Amino acid sequence: MRGCVLGREGEWVGVLGGEDPCEHMVCQKGEVCLADDGRVPRCQCNSTCPSTLSPVCASDGTTYSNECTMNFEGCRRREVLTILYRGKCSSGMNPCGALRCGSGQGCAVNQYGVATCRCPSWCPPVVTPVCGSDGLTYDSRCHLEKEACDLQRDIIVDFVGTCASNI
Repeated sequence: MRGCVLGREGEWVGVLGGEDPCEHMVCQKGEVCLADDGRVPRCQCNSTCPSTLSPVCASDGTTYSNECTMNFEGCRRREVLTILYRGKCSSGMNPCGALRCGSGQGCAVNQYGVATCRCPSWCPPVVTPVCGSDGLTYDSRCHLEKEACDLQRDIIVDFVGTCASNI
């Protein structure tokens, strides 16, 4: 994949081979814009993180080696992770350890150290329709899983494609 040349997250520095196809793309936190060989831009999780050890304790109760790796993991899991504080999470009890979340939910720790269960807050703007076991078409597997989590219902993917296309 030939891509936009990026400096810090989201900051455009230059492009290889002409005009910047990423110029008008707005990516979510933790994502960067890359253009494929056909120069079609898309957002994807930024997996290029420095190896610098600067631990952060994140809102999921996990210690990450640095802020970039926390953002990548949040992007990969489609969760918004925030820094509770810089440094390792306490070596005592992880507030998420005793919490049992429902299907599709993840643990989030607020600024007071209180853990709660939450559904994913967003899905990548990718449309790959799937038909759910509830007979409804969703923009993607992520959208189906988010809806199932929000409603606390067991909805699974019946097949890839729109529900009407299976008639």
